[in-house]
Amino acid sequence: VRYEFLPWERTYQVIMGEGSAYTASAYWYRSSEREQECFYSEPLNEEEMVFFFRKDKPLQNWGAYTDLSAFRIGTSQGITYPDDFTQLVAQGAVTVEEANDDETNFKKLLAGKIGLFPTTTVAGYELLRSNFTASEIEQLDYHPKPLMVTTGHLLFARNNPMAEENLRIFNEGLAKLKSDGTYEQMQADLLA
Repeated sequence: VRYEFLPWERTYQVIMGEGSAYTASAYWYRSSEREQECFYSEPLNEEEMVFFFRKDKPLQNWGAYTDLSAFRIGTSQGITYPDDFTQLVAQGAVTVEEANDDETNFKKLLAGKIGLFPTTTVAGYELLRSNFTASEIEQLDYHPKPLMVTTGHLLFARNNPMAEENLRIFNEGLAKLKSDGTYEQMQADLLA
């Protein structure tokens, strides 16, 4: 397998391109728009999207999105957020500031330019460990109430003539990894 890392929006455009050289794209949540153009693999895992915040400006208990109106919320281009959250943003009930990527949002959160940043716990902490100092990470926390619980999938563009066959091969391989315990060990290694 050969991996290439691209920004979210560009990744989707590249795999959807006619005659694309890419077999699939990782790692996507379900959306009705993408389901029309792509096949989804079996779930790779289940994740919780949570709000990260600075410990000195914590998010207290929240029950509805409108409870978040006091915060400027950082979002990342190309990320799927819950439909009800997106509708409130469109109505102006919640203030968001979009960045190109998650790393930029963590920088803005640390600098106090935004008050909340929604991302998944696994991806969030992996990005923090890879790109930020221990003292920066120590300044952040997240609220345990998830914004959403979702599954992540590999995408195969329907316009690729090999898409269904590649999907079948991938799903069979994933099932083998899950049945022999390899998948569980890989998940444990991610959280270590």
